[in-house]
Amino acid sequence: MPWPTCPSHDKSLYYVAPRWTASGHECREDRVLFNALGSLEVRAGAPPMEFGRKPATLLVRLLLHANSWVSVDQIVDALWGETAPPSANGNVKTYIWQLRRCLPSASGGPRVEGRAGGYRIRIAPGELDALVFEDLARDGRRAMDEGDPEIAAQQFGAALRLWRGSPYPELPAVIAGIATARLEELRWEVCERLADAQVARGRYVDTVALLRPLTVENQLREGLWARLIHALSGAGRRSEALTAYQRIRQVLQDELGVGPGPELREVQRRVLTGELVTRPVAPAQIGQRAPRHSYLPRGVPDFVGRTRELEALLSVGQRCDRALGVAVVDGMPGVGKTALALRAAHQLLNRYPDGQLLCDLHGHSARSGPVEPFAALAGLLRAFGVTGSAVPTDAEERAALWRATLADRRVLLVLDDAASAAQVRPLLPGDGGCLVLVTSRGRLAGLDGVHTLTLDVFSHSAALALFAAAVGDQRVSGEPAASAEVVRLCGHLPVAIRIAATRLRQRRAWSVATLADRLREECGRLTELQADDRSLSAMFAVSYQQLDAAGRRMFRLLGLAPCQEIDVAAAAALAGLSIEEAESIMEHLLDRHLVTQRRQGWYRLHDLLHEHARQTAFSEETAAQRQAAVVRLTRGGPIGAVARTA
Repeated sequence: MPWPTCPSHDKSLYYVAPRWTASGHECREDRVLFNALGSLEVRAGAPPMEFGRKPATLLVRLLLHANSWVSVDQIVDALWGETAPPSANGNVKTYIWQLRRCLPSASGGPRVEGRAGGYRIRIAPGELDALVFEDLARDGRRAMDEGDPEIAAQQFGAALRLWRGSPYPELPAVIAGIATARLEELRWEVCERLADAQVARGRYVDTVALLRPLTVENQLREGLWARLIHALSGAGRRSEALTAYQRIRQVLQDELGVGPGPELREVQRRVLTGELVTRPVAPAQIGQRAPRHSYLPRGVPDFVGRTRELEALLSVGQRCDRALGVAVVDGMPGVGKTALALRAAHQLLNRYPDGQLLCDLHGHSARSGPVEPFAALAGLLRAFGVTGSAVPTDAEERAALWRATLADRRVLLVLDDAASAAQVRPLLPGDGGCLVLVTSRGRLAGLDGVHTLTLDVFSHSAALALFAAAVGDQRVSGEPAASAEVVRLCGHLPVAIRIAATRLRQRRAWSVATLADRLREECGRLTELQADDRSLSAMFAVSYQQLDAAGRRMFRLLGLAPCQEIDVAAAAALAGLSIEEAESIMEHLLDRHLVTQRRQGWYRLHDLLHEHARQTAFSEETAAQRQAAVVRLTRGGPIGAVARTA
């Protein structure tokens, strides 16, 4: 691919328009300006540099963790995902070479540095707009705290002018998720703080002009509406202020089924009594935010069941006032681990006022490999304001800084979809009043002193309740027998029930019996149980692919057994192994929650996993291999005795 034209390396040819950093120092003329708050724009003069799509994506991937090392695997994942060509590593080297040719050197060395297995880009203060934005926001907060709303408004306004669109849009959301969510949340905070500064200066009309479009863009953010109502009242537009209150009250009721929170109700009361006009409210009173660093996604609205398990997690969270609490929720794919962890997290918010975060570790993602602890720590530190060169480049130092950052703070951290104990261990805070909820498909036996909760599939009554709530109409209650059959065919597995409910909700002409008939078809359940971007087969396939060769072979051969539960001798016969070898493999499958065990020496596959194993066996084993396995099962091994005495 031809490399596009770019400015010469001769720095004497550059002209960078003057630009002020947050500290008030003008950027030097030999600096490069990297703009990532919107589509990538790189300026070392005029016009902006131009890059091909792949080099631009690589550059943005490096900018996402500026001044930190990014592994080649992470770069390949950003450029190609699961479709990486065999030449990927070589292509990365080519793109790096092209970037080095185009970008001027940083002070004291090359702009893009390399080492075995990774690269990093060196960014000086004032060169990356995302970092400048954070600096300006911090300076604005400091000015407000010091009672200088004039300077605060200047800083907040300068910060917002840097935004040209969504941050890092060239990267897949799964890669830039935490950084983008944190920057977006900070942007909304800056908007609210700018409104506070304007109100403190008596600029009510300007504040109304600022907030009107923002309440349209984010109509569920109560803090924006509270400030708008206050500004309208301060501008003498009391009737409009009350109308705005009724508007947000109706939006909250329609969208979330809840009423206005205490902040909005207090502002309305002050409008009605005239307090806002005669005695303006201090910014902190209007803008009282929930915890400063809150990045939890919403929980599932139709959460049902799990009463005992939820109480167990809440008990852990309520006991760790002075000591770190860690709870691990494990179970088979789709059993509802994340839903339970988020439910507990939202109910514990008030006990952890210093922040709540979810970090998706992608331990079992079809789109990317597990997140390295080194990269996860960078995102977590940035969520707490540690940015740029303040983020250590050494893994142990980065983990130590994370522990120090959380010292004397009460923070709730959800580590979702962990691959292993080794991935989780560096992310744990030190001693203190923090709570960590970990979800994983495997048993994290390498974590000491944790509370472990293993989820099973739903009971029949809980499965029916979830199905009814997820469908949301009268068809379920009107066809009780068919509904019971649907949840049975879903194996009482929550994610399967949700997918089935989605299928029914999207097909208004179907009856529940129609759905049951489709699920009952031979080899049709897994095909039927997929909707939008959710597929049971895809979820199971990820767990299967992460097994070693012996584990994959045993798993797929189990699908050839005539029933879901067999003993270790039968498994040995099926695979043509010794009992000792078979038991070791079956115990590994048990640790990965691909089989369950209700009595010693016996192992059971969930109905849907059994069907997936059978389909995999037919696609990966030859007819002769399948026949040989069945012959061993019925004639050649100890299973013969098991079958006769069963």
